[in-house]
Amino acid sequence: MARRLTMAAAALMAVVASSAAAQTAAVQPVEVELHVHRGRLFVPIEADDSTSMEFLLGTGWPTGLTASTATRLGDDPELTLGGIAIPPDELSTYPDSMLTIDGTTLAGVVGPNTLSRFDVLIDVPGGRLVLKPTARVVEWEGMTLSEPIDLRIMHGAEVWLSVELDGNEYQAILDLGTPTVVANQRVQADTGLDDDDRTTLRFGDTTLTDVPVFMRELDLGGFIVGSGGFVIIGAPIVYDCALALSWAHQEMRMCVR
Repeated sequence: MARRLTMAAAALMAVVASSAAAQTAAVQPVEVELHVHRGRLFVPIEADDSTSMEFLLGTGWPTGLTASTATRLGDDPELTLGGIAIPPDELSTYPDSMLTIDGTTLAGVVGPNTLSRFDVLIDVPGGRLVLKPTARVVEWEGMTLSEPIDLRIMHGAEVWLSVELDGNEYQAILDLGTPTVVANQRVQADTGLDDDDRTTLRFGDTTLTDVPVFMRELDLGGFIVGSGGFVIIGAPIVYDCALALSWAHQEMRMCVR
């Protein structure tokens, strides 16, 4: 999935404009069941025919359906996430091959063009995704979280930040739809890490240890990262550590370790 990031980013840019006209967010916080399967995060999406589908939860791919799901649901499907409507014009369509994992084709993905309308809590230990209206101050009652970690929001939705990996600081994109942490060859050269080695990640006040990292050639365009090291931060960082995101405030908070 990491190698397809460039294609996903292009699709994300195409749908950001339409998400600005999306329906008004729910007035009260909404809590949705969240679970991990084979290293990926999933949430239930309800269709207008009362069927429930498991959608991948990601922060690097725009909300969309696989082609087979789009065909089955027909034009302008009415989909909801915890009772919150996902407008049809917010949906991309992906070839089945892009979201086929271990021989199983997923129904779709919930991405940042939908999530960015809210302040979001991704709480895997608590088994929940919480969406609440964006407030002047981001607060999560009952959660002990870090001080804000500054984000750079690219194309209105992509989440970029700085991460310290094995003691070195790199540019990174948060893509929780990816079941691994992936680094490019420059990171490998800097750190001496081999594929699937375990390392330490640090974001603000939060330090995660024994995190597996995979080395890949990542084609993200030289104008973005030049020849420097680059990291894709995937789902492993939230398996046992809650994470709060606010696109409006351009900040992220994590559990304190």
